[in-house]
Amino acid sequence: MAEIQTQMLLASRLGFVGQVAVDAFLTQHRGVSMQLHALRKALLRKSTQPAEISHSRFPDPHSRLI
Repeated sequence: MAEIQTQMLLASRLGFVGQVAVDAFLTQHRGVSMQLHALRKALLRKSTQPAEISHSRFPDPHSRLI
């Protein structure tokens, strides 16, 4: 995310992209960054919780029993 933000800011400074496009990009960039951060936190939270016992007929590919 930081790399694409840097590229957009450089393009703006060099005159390849207008300020309206940069502002729109930064708004979207901020939203996606927040979503990715929330996803990462949720996945970390999930990975630290004790595993639930599955009652599925299908094996869990991440299970240590396989």
